[in-house]
Amino acid sequence: ALILALGTYGEEGLAAAEREPLAAKLLDLYREDPDAGVHGAAAWTLGRWGRRAQLKAIDAELSRRKDWGERRWFLNSQGQTFTVIEGPVEFPMGSPPTESERIAATEVRHRRPIPYRFAVGAAEVSWAEYRVAARDVPQLRGIDRDRSSAGDDGPANGPSWFDAAAYCDWLSRKEGLEECYKPNARGEYAEGMTIREDVLKRDGYRLPTEAEWEYACRAGAVTSRPYGAGLELLGRYAWYRANSQEHIWPRGALQPNDLGIFDMLGNVIEWCQEVRKAYPRDQPLDTNNRDEYVDMSPRLLRGGTFSNRAALVRSADRFWYQPSSRLTYTGFRLARTYR
Repeated sequence: ALILALGTYGEEGLAAAEREPLAAKLLDLYREDPDAGVHGAAAWTLGRWGRRAQLKAIDAELSRRKDWGERRWFLNSQGQTFTVIEGPVEFPMGSPPTESERIAATEVRHRRPIPYRFAVGAAEVSWAEYRVAARDVPQLRGIDRDRSSAGDDGPANGPSWFDAAAYCDWLSRKEGLEECYKPNARGEYAEGMTIREDVLKRDGYRLPTEAEWEYACRAGAVTSRPYGAGLELLGRYAWYRANSQEHIWPRGALQPNDLGIFDMLGNVIEWCQEVRKAYPRDQPLDTNNRDEYVDMSPRLLRGGTFSNRAALVRSADRFWYQPSSRLTYTGFRLARTYR
């Protein structure tokens, strides 16, 4: 909280004599502090202070590291940052009857277990990262930035659920990890492909389950949003109708949650792993069930978009669309079971 408070001053808010020793301390925390929330807060404040080049240099160094010790975050070979969430955990998923603007039929509050440790991307996959994969995966060349996009460091907006699965398997192959999806008989990530039955035991990249997504978004909060319930602070954490100027923004411009994760609410809505189901459901994702295999049933999306009103930019809000859909306001965030 103190680090984020410093960041609200901006580069011009402190004299150079005050800012320089603080920046040096924050760079050290960014590189070495084991807490993911501290790491994310330092990234945001240093970015506000014009230190992105230094952060990028540190990331290049860290992406070569193999042993992360007790850190609750890590970087992969592509320089993508992940928050590690220890399991097992259990949390109240959905929204309580007292939550204003809730959609009662789809957000029934219930206890949901996640019986393993997992990692979630601290940011959505960017256009720059997506295009690296597109060099190897022809399917990913089917979309490009549109007038709503935010440049190379903006989230890749428009990939379908199938495209996101193809990206995940490409990245798993790059890092020698187990692939989580199985292409169809034509070798395509399209109708007829499947999620591998032991997906939650595999160490490769995949889309987050709905429970993983909501747990990571809430960051321990039981209120409608990670910071609380009111709208006064929403614009500090999320790009939505009131502040987005009707376009997508670069990743990490607004404050992270307490797990050091950026943009989980607003900007682009994010694909999750499962088909849409009614709550409550007592068990986590079970890929032995036929309905968890991929067909053309709607897949879940979470988080809201840059054009949504505030009521749809909440931790518990749910949306769904066909997995083949390529929409200007959809993006995705990576996850993996972390052994």
